[in-house]
Amino acid sequence: MIMNKECKRYKEELLDVFYSEKNMDVDTEKHMSSCEDCQQYWEELHDMKTELDSLDIDEPIEYIKIAQAFEAVENIKGKKKNTLSFILFIVVSSLLLGLEFGLAFRGYGVQILYLQLALCMLSSISLPIIIKMRSLKEGYNE
Repeated sequence: MIMNKECKRYKEELLDVFYSEKNMDVDTEKHMSSCEDCQQYWEELHDMKTELDSLDIDEPIEYIKIAQAFEAVENIKGKKKNTLSFILFIVVSSLLLGLEFGLAFRGYGVQILYLQLALCMLSSISLPIIIKMRSLKEGYNE
């Protein structure tokens, strides 16, 4: 029997219901009462569960390997994020340095020195605030 799109959708819903990911709604119950193919599918799911339960296989779950796999994925994501941050830092620094040299070449050296002095003072004042915000964000002060 060729499965139509409607039955395919209902079978996906039945699978979700079977694994308790959602409750069976009225529409699905109504469809099952009129569709022999979906009724058979539902019965096959229950038969499969009965057979699997009767096998009595106790395979230990290796939680350590699972945790190591997740940790490896997180490390890869972290390295990628660090690489992108570093590249962004290099690009922005190069642009600012190029702008500074361009302005110095045009005779704005004194203004650049005043700007650098102001930035140094501002960074020393704002550094404790930045550290405090970062520690709160990462949960060090909880």
